[in-house]
This record gives sequence, C-alpha cells and structure tokens, in this order.
Amino acid sequence: MSKRLTSILLLISLAFNLAVVGSMIFLKSKAAPPPFVDHPGGRFRPMDRFDRMERMKSDEGRPMGRPDRRSDDGSRFEDSAATRELRLKFRRSKMELMQELAKDPIDEARINTILTRSLTEQTALERTLGADLIAARKKMTAEEAEQRFGRRAEALRRRIERTENRRIDD
Repeated sequence: MSKRLTSILLLISLAFNLAVVGSMIFLKSKAAPPPFVDHPGGRFRPMDRFDRMERMKSDEGRPMGRPDRRSDDGSRFEDSAATRELRLKFRRSKMELMQELAKDPIDEARINTILTRSLTEQTALERTLGADLIAARKKMTAEEAEQRFGRRAEALRRRIERTENRRIDD
C-alpha cells in the first residue's frame, strides 16, 4: 500500500472511532426520560430531575412509574384475598385460551369450554372487585372519594373518547 492510501485509511478509521466514542459519551450523559406523574391540573407532566431522584431514594420497592395507590391518610387500597385469587384464576384461564388458540388443529369445543369458564371467573372477579370498592368507599370521606374515583372516572372517559375517535384503517 502506498503511504497516501495508508494515511487516508488511518484518518477514516480515526474519524469512525471518534464518532463511536462521541456517541457513547452522549448516550451515557443523557438522562433517561422522566416518568410521568399526575398533577393537580389533571394533566400529566414529566417529573423534574430532582423529584425523580427523591422518588428513587424514597421508593419502597415499587417499580418506577407504577401509580401509588395510597390515599391522603397513607392507607393503601388493597384487594381482598378472594379478589387476588380470582384475578389469578382469570389470568390463568386467559393464558390457557391463548395457548389453545395457538395450537394448529383448532379444538372449538375446548376453546368454548375455556371461554365459558373464563367468563364465569371474570364475572366473579368483577363482583368481588365491586364489593372491595364499595367497602373502600364506605371508609372514605366525600372529598377523598371525589378525588380518587373522580380522577379515575375522568381517565376512563378520556380513554373511551380516544378509542371512539380512533380512525380505523382497513
């Protein structure tokens, strides 16, 4: 190889290495996107860096971004043991349904049996969830109920509007 060709290849290699190192430095220095938190205006805003750091320090094992289900007095809304068991059974039946649908020869009788069982489990789950919510509501003041359930109702309304307004492309 000529000296000129070697110099050109060396410069290209150097430029490539600098680009890779620069990209790595840039990606390492860039912070992760902030989690979104609910704020009093009803809209979501990103946490600033200080709030995120404080939350990471004070987080008690909950994954980042998971909504805190604590009320203002610090008590948590917990599902009953029956609700947790029914939720687990319902999830298992959904998984079983998906596994059955994935099989090549479709066994419609088995799928219909799983669907019937899944619907029964879902109905029981909804009943116990409703009972848990009523029991939790009885322990709340009107302001707490408005804050917790009103916010949830507004979120559901927005979700319904989004789905209704979604354009379906065929």
